Amino acid sequence: GYIDTLKFVISNGDTIPTVNGIDRFRLVVESNSVAPDFKVLLYPHHSGDALPETTWNTSRDSLIVRFSNEEKRIAFVPQEGGRWNKVELFNTSTQICDCTQDTDNDGICDLVDSCLGGDNNIDTDADAIPDACDDCPNSALNDANMNNICDQLECVLVSENFDYTVGSAITDASGGSGLMNSWTTNGSDANISFESGSLAYTGIASIGNRLHLQANSNYTSLVRDLSPNSLTAGKTVWVSFLVKANTVGDGHFFVKPAQSQALAIGKRWGSNFAIDNNDTGVAVAAGQTYWVVARYVLGDTDDTVHLWLNPDTSVEPDPSTAIATKTAPSMLPINTLEIDLQHHGQGDYEIDALRISCEYPMISSIRNLNVKALLQGAYNTGTLMHDNLANMLPTKEPYSSLGYNFVGTGGNEQITANAINNTGNKAVVDWSIVELRDTANPSTVIASRAALLLADGSIVDTDGQSPLAFQVPAGMYYVAVRHRNHLAVMTGTAVFLE
Repeated sequence: GYIDTLKFVISNGDTIPTVNGIDRFRLVVESNSVAPDFKVLLYPHHSGDALPETTWNTSRDSLIVRFSNEEKRIAFVPQEGGRWNKVELFNTSTQICDCTQDTDNDGICDLVDSCLGGDNNIDTDADAIPDACDDCPNSALNDANMNNICDQLECVLVSENFDYTVGSAITDASGGSGLMNSWTTNGSDANISFESGSLAYTGIASIGNRLHLQANSNYTSLVRDLSPNSLTAGKTVWVSFLVKANTVGDGHFFVKPAQSQALAIGKRWGSNFAIDNNDTGVAVAAGQTYWVVARYVLGDTDDTVHLWLNPDTSVEPDPSTAIATKTAPSMLPINTLEIDLQHHGQGDYEIDALRISCEYPMISSIRNLNVKALLQGAYNTGTLMHDNLANMLPTKEPYSSLGYNFVGTGGNEQITANAINNTGNKAVVDWSIVELRDTANPSTVIASRAALLLADGSIVDTDGQSPLAFQVPAGMYYVAVRHRNHLAVMTGTAVFLE
């Protein structure tokens, strides 16, 4: 690496090496590597001085470093081809100065403004990142478990859809969100595989593939580490999953937060669902898919769990309606998750849509999406498109007949009479498709719908005015828009649907 004088470009194209007579320097570190995902921080330090405080933004490409009397921002800038990473270090200490430009009128010169265009004096969560440039302005922790969801908005702490390649090894399975490392196996000689397609259950938006466990002559234990989380005494956490038994078997099948047998949920020895050995009296039926939901109330010394089978997917159940309840010693901290299958009777189970969440997992809840797009072919003037084809549009979405396979509740949408009569900015231009895609694997479509594209670019429901509604969990999604004779587009970053 090297240090050079940082020259600022001003409006006439000239550069200046100083600000108010003070030189500004830049530290440049280059890494000639294919994927430089590591970050190295070098700073001058005197023995006995306090270490600096550091804060990442949610996209992990900018770092704020705070010393006792100054603050610096380190920006990581990927270069062409993705093979180089340039690191730029800027002095961003707040200062009132006599400068020629302060375009955002916050009293900080543009040349040293860490949040140009925003007011540096507004910092709601006191994390030294101005709200205008803070991806998570209401959370000082920002995104502690690095799953691209601001902590104050986060509901789904862990999501594992087992969307792995059919035929791949469980020990290579490291996807999902809120999880670290890969799944590990302990004492297992079971047949463990990923099957194509999700388990189907009305109202549950499961995606990708599913996990298949078939017991042989020994027990099977799969364990995964969880990302750092804020689960502490006094909080409530929900654990849910879809499960189907092809062969019930005598041995137990449990999901265990923190590998706690005392608070495990699933099927006990025999055929009944249970919390550990607290029997529900409800037998597992082979071939039927169940939605298993448990509510854990975390305490200082004890935790209490309530268990439901197939509860209403849109309304949080009352604890009095649980089919089993148990209190046992606290399982805190919750930093692992285990799936356990005993071999007795050679049970055969499939599992999908495994979640740990801070709120009831109302997976079928409606999420409204406001999105706009302009078609080059129909673009007219300003921000409007013409509606020359309005009188020729099919009343039913055309994409199913063109071979597009909708995911979720989409497909066979019908335009309403009110929408056909829209005029002006709200005139219907054409049918389009809107997709929600997985943040971990954007090639995976979680849900898709046919929708109406209006003259002002709005993409709305078939009534010509309502926002698009998707039955998906709250969380981060990439949004993609398709049209029959234009290239598809997708958001550059994931967006949060609340």
